[in-house]
Amino acid sequence: MTTDSSSRLTSSEISVMWSSYQNNSFSICVMNYFLANVDDLEVK
Repeated sequence: MTTDSSSRLTSSEISVMWSSYQNNSFSICVMNYFLANVDDLEVK
C-alpha cells in the first residue's frame, strides 16, 4: 500500500487537534493541582 505524502491537514483538522491538546493539557494541570492541594484523604 502506498501513501500520498503530499496530503495536508485542513484548518478544521488542525483546530480540532489543537483544541484537544489544550483541553488535555489543562485537565492534567488541574488534576495535578487538585491532588497536590486536596485535604480529604478519602477523596484523594
